Amino acid sequence: MVARTRFELVFAAPETRLEDFEKFCAVNLNLTQRTIDNHEIYYKYVSKYVKPETATFKDIQDIIMTRKSEGRSIANLIKFVRVFYGKYFKVDWAKEFKLPPKKCTVRYLPSREQLIKFYGKLPNEKAKTLFLMYASSGLRLKELLKGQIYPESRTIIPAQHEGRTKNSYISFFNEEARDQYLKSDGWGNITQMTASRWFMIASKMCKVKITPQILREWFCSEMGRLGVPDRYVDAFCGRVPNSVLARTLHRL
Repeated sequence: MVARTRFELVFAAPETRLEDFEKFCAVNLNLTQRTIDNHEIYYKYVSKYVKPETATFKDIQDIIMTRKSEGRSIANLIKFVRVFYGKYFKVDWAKEFKLPPKKCTVRYLPSREQLIKFYGKLPNEKAKTLFLMYASSGLRLKELLKGQIYPESRTIIPAQHEGRTKNSYISFFNEEARDQYLKSDGWGNITQMTASRWFMIASKMCKVKITPQILREWFCSEMGRLGVPDRYVDAFCGRVPNSVLARTLHRL
């Protein structure tokens, strides 16, 4: 009998249906549907080369090397490997694959003049409401669209995330955003695609790319310029762990 190395699957894997893996991700790991869909993409990608359930350490090495030689990103592929083989199949060699370091990118935020020009090119009143809300609250796209808005106190209770990597916390918006919100009678059941399309229209017209994410970064920059402590900015933007928030609220 030939001894197996630690870089091989240590059992004869049965036929594993993709649906079983997706169920494991949703129930056991509590991953979001978007993340699960991404893992499905890379399950099928690995399937182009080998049968995923019986792949060895060397098989995965070769697949990653091939993808790198093509100049393509490997981060999401490695995330799949670590979840599928490391957490689902509990194979030790999955930990051997490390995520590539994140690249430091310099982003140039739009000036006030560019923001004003962009605002004027938005196609309707609801789009302008969204713009002002994002710029003065620092929330993510979905958090705002699905959140609860209280115009009287200028407060937003953001939509909660299904996953574990993002948090949401109460945020606020300025008087200009409140007045525009009342003027446009809210925004109804707007989808993320619709909101993105509105922003894309204005970006093309004024030749300055502005997205809800850029407004979120602009918000953080403005808060820093105004001297707001980082911990409050992080809380408004949902970057504070729940345990820290709990302790802070307790002291209040």
